[in-house]
Amino acid sequence: MRLLPLIVLFLFGCGRTEVVRYSFPPGAADAGRVLVPCMTGALIPQPVVPAVMLVVDRSGSMNFDFAGNSGPPFGNPLTGPRRWAVLRSSLENTLNQFDERVAFGMVQFPGDDSCGVSASIDLLPAAGNATQVMSRLNRTPMGGTPTAQAVLTAATQLTSVRGQALVLITDGDPNCNEDLDPDTCDCTSPLVGFPPSCIEASSCRDGDRTVEGIRRMREERGIVTYVVGVGSNSSSVTSTLDNMAIAGGVPRMGASSSFYSGVTQEELAEALTAISTRLTRCTWTTGTRLGPNDLVEVSVGGEVLPKGDLGWDWIDASSGDFSLRGRWCERAAAGEAVLLELLCR
Repeated sequence: MRLLPLIVLFLFGCGRTEVVRYSFPPGAADAGRVLVPCMTGALIPQPVVPAVMLVVDRSGSMNFDFAGNSGPPFGNPLTGPRRWAVLRSSLENTLNQFDERVAFGMVQFPGDDSCGVSASIDLLPAAGNATQVMSRLNRTPMGGTPTAQAVLTAATQLTSVRGQALVLITDGDPNCNEDLDPDTCDCTSPLVGFPPSCIEASSCRDGDRTVEGIRRMREERGIVTYVVGVGSNSSSVTSTLDNMAIAGGVPRMGASSSFYSGVTQEELAEALTAISTRLTRCTWTTGTRLGPNDLVEVSVGGEVLPKGDLGWDWIDASSGDFSLRGRWCERAAAGEAVLLELLCR
């Protein structure tokens, strides 16, 4: 524990302070966790179970194989397992591995066999949800890809349980936006008629609205989005997935794409495991009841982090839960020490 004058010099002299603002009354507890009073000095944070909403694409193309074949009677013969079967297998393995360390919830889209997304969700996040998640992935893929609405629904529910991350798992471009013009839009299905156009507005590519929605979820609600592309290798699809991953605030580091690529069964399993591992090692809590004038500084491996997308940010300021971002998350996952300096006022 450092002496107060040294703390004050460290925090104020370096100009690297962040005012912590809390809204709960003194003595409050968060989900059964009693928060201790603030004490000036060094604090080693504790890892917490992150709340994560799986946003799972069950559009018709998820029934294709990884080469894009739909199989008989209307398509080319399959050259391998269907994407949906591989996704279910990979998810089951990951969920079982992290069942008690990550509170998983789920939204599937579309909710019907067309373009619908229900205002309710399949499952709220909770530790031990693996069996329930898998029991709900029992419908045959069918319909369009209303990604923008699914992300909004998932984020809204995640906020209600103080969640912090979406994991978007999809194999194609977003569509299902009836406000787009089928005569002029970029189409996700084969063109028809003369002059060629989309068969209907729901077939128009809806990438811009989806990217903007993901960005707003992060900036306005503090919810980041990991993006996993299942069997996605066309340039138009990968460009959209990259943009969504960047907007989500947690792009893949040190890879050719910003999203987590799953173009084979092995890659998909590795992507889901890598994301779950990051979530468990980059989510922390102060466990401390701080006031509106208290100051906090976060460091990893002895280096002070900026607040925001390039360093650290609150998941839920009312309970002191925060996450590390980008390379700082990677460094903490590699074993570097995470430390807070508090100045209680």
